[in-house]
Amino acid sequence: MKRLFILVLAAGVFASCNNSGDAAKDIKDSIDSVTNLKKESVDEAAKQAKDTMEKHADSLKSTVDSLAKKTTDSLKK
Repeated sequence: MKRLFILVLAAGVFASCNNSGDAAKDIKDSIDSVTNLKKESVDEAAKQAKDTMEKHADSLKSTVDSLAKKTTDSLKK
């Protein structure tokens, strides 16, 4: 039984060592995927920041317009 276990273990080790593939290509692919993920993350953050600034600018504009209208109305009286 021990010999069978050692034989199966040795076969597994040989199979896993032989399955190395192209390490440089794998590393490059990993770096590319991380780079793309970071780029997408930065783009999404920039879009959210732009949307937030536009929303605040619109709110501020409507407040200023409202105050200008109230001031104009009070001066007409």
